[in-house]
Amino acid sequence: MVFGTYRELFAAVATVAAALTGLLFVAISVARQPTRDSPPDVIRQIRAAASLLSFTNPLAVTLFGLVPGTNVGYPAIALGSSACCSPVPACGPSWVTPRRGAGCGAS
Repeated sequence: MVFGTYRELFAAVATVAAALTGLLFVAISVARQPTRDSPPDVIRQIRAAASLLSFTNPLAVTLFGLVPGTNVGYPAIALGSSACCSPVPACGPSWVTPRRGAGCGAS
């Protein structure tokens, strides 16, 4: 159950998360075509998936928190554990550009 000033906080977090998710879709759709020196397409897709996951999880938790009479703890635990258990964070930080032939899933 969310009380008082937390409702405004959750509304602000939901607004920001929705705006960032929309901007992510715009950035992906207007991205330049990959060049020879750019990272492989798989790395770009992993970065996009990690960004989408990190923007939609707080959005979902805050939207659950804004519903009257809802306990926000259960969705937070479920979405947090799904983010920790997904293969996206295991591929390394998004600011690291792997060498050709190295990276997530390479042997």
